[in-house]
Amino acid sequence: MISLLLIWCYIAIIIVIYGITGVRFLRYLFKFDNQQYPPLTIIFILGLCIVTTICGYLSLFINLGLTAFVLTFLAAIFIFIYYYKEIVGLFKEYLNKLFSFKKYLLIIFAFSIFFIVVKSTNPPASVDTGLYHAQAIRWIEEYRVVPGLGNLHGRLAFNFSWFLPSALFSLSFLKIQPFHVLNQLLLIFVLIMSFEAGDEIIKGHISFANLVKVAIIIPIILVFKNQLSSPNVDMPAALLILVLFIYFIEMLENETPISDGLGPIIVALIAVYGCTVKLSSIPIMVFGIFIILEKIMEKKYMDMLIILGIILIILAPWIIRNIILSGYLVYPFPSLDFFNFDWKIPLKAVVAESRGVSNYARNPGLIPDEWLSRGLSSWFPSWLHYVITDYRKKLEFMVMPALFILGAIIINSFREKSLRINYDAIRKYKIVYLAAVTGVIFWFFTAPDLRLGYGFIMIIPLLVFMPITASYRPFVAKSVLLLTILVLLYFEIVFIIGDLPALKNRLILPAPYPEVALQTIRVGDQVVYVPQAKTGLCWYASLPCTPSPVANLEFRGNNLQDGFRSKL
Repeated sequence: MISLLLIWCYIAIIIVIYGITGVRFLRYLFKFDNQQYPPLTIIFILGLCIVTTICGYLSLFINLGLTAFVLTFLAAIFIFIYYYKEIVGLFKEYLNKLFSFKKYLLIIFAFSIFFIVVKSTNPPASVDTGLYHAQAIRWIEEYRVVPGLGNLHGRLAFNFSWFLPSALFSLSFLKIQPFHVLNQLLLIFVLIMSFEAGDEIIKGHISFANLVKVAIIIPIILVFKNQLSSPNVDMPAALLILVLFIYFIEMLENETPISDGLGPIIVALIAVYGCTVKLSSIPIMVFGIFIILEKIMEKKYMDMLIILGIILIILAPWIIRNIILSGYLVYPFPSLDFFNFDWKIPLKAVVAESRGVSNYARNPGLIPDEWLSRGLSSWFPSWLHYVITDYRKKLEFMVMPALFILGAIIINSFREKSLRINYDAIRKYKIVYLAAVTGVIFWFFTAPDLRLGYGFIMIIPLLVFMPITASYRPFVAKSVLLLTILVLLYFEIVFIIGDLPALKNRLILPAPYPEVALQTIRVGDQVVYVPQAKTGLCWYASLPCTPSPVANLEFRGNNLQDGFRSKL
C-alpha cells in the first residue's frame, strides 16, 4: 500500500509537468498567451497523452524499461528546472484549492482515496488481464515493438496505447514486482474534479456540468472497484469519455464561442488519444470533428492545420505499432488490408478475431454463434437477459445518480409548483447529445458488452435532465450532492470491510500477479510456454506465453525480438 502511494505521487508529478508543458506549447502555437490553465484533471490527461505519445515513438526503437524511464524522467526534470516558478506556483494553487474544500467533503475524499488504495492492493481480478493484458505489457517492458506478435496470440495485437505508459511506470526493471498504477491514478484525478464541483455547489456555484461531475462519483468508484487492481483498458476508456463530455458541457455553459481558447483544441486532442486507448471510444471523435469544422467555418485554416498536424503526431506511432504487431493498418479490421509483410496475421485469423469480439459481446455462450447472422431478434433476448442478470449491480450504480436527480427535481417541482423544459438547451447542447447517442448506437451494433460502452452508458441518463430548468436549482444540486456522499460512504464501508484482514500483508507491496504453472511447446528450435490450467491465463508468465498451442506458428529469427509469422 505504501509503495502504491509513493509511486502515485511520483507519477502524478511527472505527468502533470508534461501536461503543463503541453499547455504552454499549445498557447505558443495558437498565440493564446493570456489563456488560463485548464483544470488539473485536464492537465493530467493532456500529460498522459503526451507521455503516451513519447512512449509510442520510443517503443519503435527500444523497450520501455530503465532507459525509457530515465529519458522521460530527465526530460521532466529539465522542464521543471526551466519553468520552475510557474510549475511550483501552479502546484501550490492546485493544492490550496484541494485543501480549501469543506472539511467534511475533504474527509470523504480522503476516505475514497483510502478505499481506492485498499482495493488496488488486491490480486488482479480481470480475466482479460490474465489472458493478454499482463502479457502485452510485459512484451512492451522487455522488447521494442515485435513484428507479428499477434501470430502468437491474436489479442496481443490489440494495440491499446494505454499499455505503453503502463509498461513505463510498472517499474519492472527494479526486479521487485511489476506495478499497475495508472488506472487508479486517473480515477483519483477524475475524483478531484468531482469533489471540486461538490465544493462549488456548496458555495452556490450551480451548473449542469458541476451536477454531472458530482453525479458520476458513485458509478466511477463502485462500478470499477474490482478493476482497480488490474491494468485493464475498459476503465480508463470510460473515464476519458466522461471527462470529455463534462469538459465540453462546461465550455458550452461559459457562453463563449466554442472555437475560442485552448479548451476546444485540448478536447480534440484528447478525443483522438481516447480512440488510441480503446477503439470503442471512437464516437467521441464527434467532438473533434465538430471543433475542426468550426475552425473551417471561421476560416481559421492555420489553426485547423496545426490541430491536424498534432493529431497526426499522436496517431503516427499508434498506426506504426498496429502495422508491426499485426500487418494491418488497424487491427482487427480485415478490410484495412494494405500491406504484405511476412509477419502479417492471416486474413482468416483476423476475421475470426473480429467476429469473436462482437459475437461474444452479443452472445457470451448463450446461443450458437451461427444464429447471430440471423439478425437482432436472434440474439437480443438472450443478450438482454445476460446484461440484466450479470451486470445488475453495475447497472444499479450507473442508474442511481439519474434517480437522485429525478427525485430531487420532482420534490423541487412540488415546492415551486412548476416544471419547465428549456428547449433552447437542446439546441445549444446538440453536439453533446449527438456524441452520446452516436456512442450508444455504435456500441450496441458493434460489440454490446456493457463494459465496452461504460462511458456512454453512464453519461446518457444524466443528459436527459439538461433541458429541465430545475436541474440548475440549488435545491436539486445540493440534494444530489448529499445523497451521493451518504450512499458513497455507505457502500465504500460495506465493500472495504472484507479487504481489511488481508491488508496487513499488503502494507508495503500490493498483491502480485498470480503464479502460473507452464508447459513447454517446441516450435522449431524455439520454445513457447502454455499454461497447464484449462483457463489458458498466462498472467505475467515468462515470454513467450500463449493460452494454447498455435498451429502453423514459426519464429522469424533466432530471438523473440525478430517476431513471429504464420506458415500459411
